[in-house]
Amino acid sequence: MSLPLVVQSDAEKVVMGYLRAALAARPEEYTDGVQVHARLPKTLPTRIVWVREVNSFRRNIAVQQVTLTFDIFAEDKGTRRRLGYLVEGLIHAAEGLVSEGATMYAPATNVGPQDGPNPFVSTEDIIRLTMTIGIRRQQLG
Repeated sequence: MSLPLVVQSDAEKVVMGYLRAALAARPEEYTDGVQVHARLPKTLPTRIVWVREVNSFRRNIAVQQVTLTFDIFAEDKGTRRRLGYLVEGLIHAAEGLVSEGATMYAPATNVGPQDGPNPFVSTEDIIRLTMTIGIRRQQLG
């Protein structure tokens, strides 16, 4: 799958679209019903990848460097870990994305929207993956 050159505000959207399609195409049982969002929905699904852009800058006219955080919610720790490793692998393998490192961990503090409809979620319920990627165009034709 080829990804377009995007302006800074679109990087999160491009990665989410790619992950939705890639996860939907996977045969593993633990990918069934996984939702990918930039904002947490009012009702949390059983499996969700919450994507947030943490930092971004344009390296040059063709490459944008972005640090993204993926908070992965699932019904048990094993499923969360497998989804986390799969998301990491899918980003590494994506054409048009250049992964520059990844860190997977359980966050030290509870997460959730400060003023949204969802309660804060215990750190025991999520796995956090932070990746710095370069989004680039394959050809500048």
